[in-house]
Parts: sequence; structure tokens; C-alpha cells
Amino acid sequence: MTYSSKEEAGRDLLRHVDPKHVEDRMYDIIHIEPSVTESLLETVDVPLKVGTDEFGIRYIQCDYNRDGDSFRSPKTNKYYPPLKDGLQLPENLREMEIMANKGFSTYLRHYFDRGTCSVYCWEVDDAAFGVGVFILKDNDDVKFGSDINGSISCTDVCEVRLIDEAKQLFQYTLVSSTIVDISWKCPSFGAPEAPVSMNGSMNDQHVKTARAQSNIEHLVTIGEMVESSSDRFVEKIRQIYVSKMEEILSYMKSNPNGISADALAVHAKAFQNP
Repeated sequence: MTYSSKEEAGRDLLRHVDPKHVEDRMYDIIHIEPSVTESLLETVDVPLKVGTDEFGIRYIQCDYNRDGDSFRSPKTNKYYPPLKDGLQLPENLREMEIMANKGFSTYLRHYFDRGTCSVYCWEVDDAAFGVGVFILKDNDDVKFGSDINGSISCTDVCEVRLIDEAKQLFQYTLVSSTIVDISWKCPSFGAPEAPVSMNGSMNDQHVKTARAQSNIEHLVTIGEMVESSSDRFVEKIRQIYVSKMEEILSYMKSNPNGISADALAVHAKAFQNP
């Protein structure tokens, strides 16, 4: 396979890496070829990370709440580790951020039951601002006699740009991504020390125009777009990843005398690349 650029080659390589190892492999590539640093950091999705504030409350750590080596909590509006003169939001965006975190906490309970959700706002330029919704669902649980471990990282970043001041008309550009990394032990399908894994990533973009005269109206529009994107991702996961895993496990179960690694690889390959 030939690539038009080193950046394209790097992204294609990382597309085949287990999500939990993507960040390490990305920095390996950057170490080998520093010229691709900016491109990979901007375009490659990695699983979300969490930090805790002084009260032990978890919050998402990402580029949108980072200043140097410190990260700002949306709850306390402080940086951890403490940072003197850290970047702060204009009052209007901070008010929107507080409102958004309260609203999306309900969304978290409805769609994920539990997890960590943080919403951040930031300035883009005089005519635009950004809102990012970040959710990490830790899936550590024991069900049906199988040990389930892993996580689901959901990132929704929306740029809101004023396109007609007289009509208060805005363009909302939402870029969404989901990273699934789940493994579980199924003694019925081989050795307990060899867990079954399901992992991968998906991304999507959606653009919408709407009128808004207040923070609430902005958040309603963004919330509707995020919810719609989440529904699409759930359906994709169900159709692509879950259905493929069911096919493979069903094939293994139908071979009570065992299945060779080569035979399983051939069967799994038949269900790759939807």
C-alpha cells in the first residue's frame, strides 16, 4: 500500500492498534518521525483520562482544559496541580460551562448509568466559541459469570460560529468520536487467562444551523446534536462490533472439539472492515 504522506501512513498504522496502546504507539511514531507530531496529536483519538480535584471529584483531562502540565476542573474552576495565572474563561462562557455540566450530568445517568462526564467551553475567535462534552464510562463489572473490564470514551466537540448577527443565526459543527475497549473472560471459549476482547473506534461529523439568543438555547441545540450522534454510535456498535463478535463466538461454540488459531483467524478476517 502506498501513502500520500507520512501523516497518512502514521494514522493508518495507529488505526490497527488496540485503543489502550494507541497513545504509546503514537509517541513511538513521533519519536521516529518528529515532522508528523502536530498532525497526529490533532487527529488521532486516544482514550480519555481522569483526574480528581481537592474534594475527590473525578473530571476529564484533555487538551481543552489543559494549561501546561495542569488541568482545570469544571467543578471548582481550579487547576490541578495548582497553577498560578492559569487560563480562565470569560464570565459568559464560564456561566455556560456550569450550566452545561449540570445538564449533561442528567444525560450521563440516562445513557451510561454511571461514569465521568465533563463539559468545557473555550474561545475560538471573536465570532465563535467551542463546547466539548467528554464522557468516560468505566466498564469494570462482573456479570453472567464473566469478568468484564474496559472503558468507553465518548468525545463530542462543537464549534459554534455566528453567521448572521441580525438574525442571531449560528452554525454548529459537531465532531464526535467513540473509543470502545472491552475485554472479558469466558471460560467456555478457551483458557481463562486468554480474555475475549472487543475494541475499536468510530468518528462522525454533523453540521447544523439554528437561531439562538441565550446560553440555554445554544446548549439545547448542542445537546440534541450530541444525543443524535450517540444514538448513531450505539447502532453502529451494535451492527458492526457486537454482531461480528457474536458470529465469532458462535463459530467457536459450534466446534466442541476446539478450534485452531489459524482457523479462527480466517473466520475473523471474513468479518473485518464493514
